[in-house]
Amino acid sequence: MTALLLALLAPALAAPSAAQIQAALDDNSGWTQVAVKDGVTVYKKTIPGLDVPALKGVKTVSVDADTLFDVIADINGQPRVNDLLAESAIIKPDGDAFWFYQVLDSPWPASDRYWVNKGQNLRDINGEDGHHKQTWELAPEGSFKQVHAAVVDKYDAVLTPLNYGSWEVVSTGPDQCQLTYRVVSHPGGNVPDGAFAWGSEKSLPNNLIVFENAAKKK
Repeated sequence: MTALLLALLAPALAAPSAAQIQAALDDNSGWTQVAVKDGVTVYKKTIPGLDVPALKGVKTVSVDADTLFDVIADINGQPRVNDLLAESAIIKPDGDAFWFYQVLDSPWPASDRYWVNKGQNLRDINGEDGHHKQTWELAPEGSFKQVHAAVVDKYDAVLTPLNYGSWEVVSTGPDQCQLTYRVVSHPGGNVPDGAFAWGSEKSLPNNLIVFENAAKKK
């Protein structure tokens, strides 16, 4: 009885900060391999304080690292790469970072989803040629109200309450690199956590493949 009372009275685990989430995604420990599909190895891990697992996909890509990252970094051009995106646009630059929004064209009967994020593109990290990374995190609540209003008016879309992640490209030789995609997100609305996590695992490889295919056409 005492243990039960203590459990009921214990405060809920505080939600991690954006920096803590990114650090957990970057941490190589705790990842469990769950699948290999189309050359993409898929992993997942639990981040304390979040209700859905984080996912990671890793793929060896026969493309120059700079070319691949140029495709990833082109936020405005991503709907031409990924036909699941109805819109993708930079709202404004902010020093070495930028603010952007994207609209996901969800299959019927689900409502479209959208997110407003802060992103950053890092090239040749620590002076290492061909080592590039893009990170993103949710924009603060209440920011860019006109963007939110315009997207909801046009698409009647649902804002995703959780969306953090990164793309990382590391050159492994001439015209070859390793592409890593890390993400933890939730679509919001009435989608059950378990159903979303299962679907995300199955669909994750396609996120890497669409960028690979686009880079090969450059």
